Amino acid sequence: MTNSLLRRSSRPLQHQLGAGLIEVLVAVLVLAVGLLAMGKMNGLLIRDGGTANNRAIAISLAQQKIDDLRSFKWLKDPDPPGAAICGPGIFCYSEIANSVNGTNLGGGSENLLGSLVYPAGTVVVGNTSFNRSWTVVPNTQFNLVTVTISWTDQNGTGTEILQTALLSDDASITALGAAGPGPTLSGPKVVHTPGTAPDVVPVTLADDLKRESSRPAPDVSQHGHSTVVGFLTTNYASGNQQKNTQEEFSTLSCVCEFEAAGTRKGMTATRKVWNPGTKELEFELGESIAKVTGRKPTSGPAAIQPALCDTCCRDHHDVSSASYPKYDPGRSDLSGGDHQHYQAVSGSLVAVNSGEYLEACRFERVNGNFYLMQDW
Repeated sequence: MTNSLLRRSSRPLQHQLGAGLIEVLVAVLVLAVGLLAMGKMNGLLIRDGGTANNRAIAISLAQQKIDDLRSFKWLKDPDPPGAAICGPGIFCYSEIANSVNGTNLGGGSENLLGSLVYPAGTVVVGNTSFNRSWTVVPNTQFNLVTVTISWTDQNGTGTEILQTALLSDDASITALGAAGPGPTLSGPKVVHTPGTAPDVVPVTLADDLKRESSRPAPDVSQHGHSTVVGFLTTNYASGNQQKNTQEEFSTLSCVCEFEAAGTRKGMTATRKVWNPGTKELEFELGESIAKVTGRKPTSGPAAIQPALCDTCCRDHHDVSSASYPKYDPGRSDLSGGDHQHYQAVSGSLVAVNSGEYLEACRFERVNGNFYLMQDW
């Protein structure tokens, strides 16, 4: 019996299967610490992601205002202050430093304050309010614009600043200046292939210079009460078909109405004049002066007309001064300097000086923009 007990006691002890209570508590503690760390990290990521998104929105709002101020149509009014060409509807470069027209992006109050600071009110994007303001340091050749966007989020107050110089030079002049020294560069030789469009007949301008249209028939479109006719012409050397110039024209009819005297100023006729030095025809742009003006009707069927009718109605009036060109020098119906305007009444044209009248204008593209030219 003693030997039997000894034999039993000499057997190795069996290990207990499964985890003990202490091991389980340690595992739970480690898991809890990990989950807390992950939760805190996730919160930081969400918060920092929101701040990064707000910074991106702020930069976009600042660039939006810079693009708005860059959208001027004219440099300045050549006349004394109060001229109507620069103002509501026409944003000029000169107004960047002393007013804030443009497109008034953001919907805030953009009025002049001291030190040329223009607050644009509050722009709300999502649940965040962005305050936009900018300063302008005027200069003869450029305006230094600094746009500041500030906001408040869960990380506190954030600020983004964009600064740029808005040049006063015409875009075409700026492009030429960026091209490098002119005399050392030669422009590309663009070859024109004549007669590609059927029924196009070239016209001889000089011994070696010809002109032809890009198509046998012009483009004609109807916009409400207005008809628009457009076409391209190309001047080329008949010997080597090298393209000399390409011109784009647009002629349209409009329904206009007279404006009250002194409502705004208008442009005189743009025309081509001979330069004896270069022996070429060059554009002489019109000037802004006080004269009779018209406008496109704001209501009724005649309100549905192309944007060019705005310029046609406003500017197509002659000036009494002999120093300015007439839109049609050959017309004999000049009254007080301005040519007569007509309205269709019972199938006949009747001369009118008030109310609505019929108009026709010729435009040509110069440096990328359509200018109202002298009549055909």
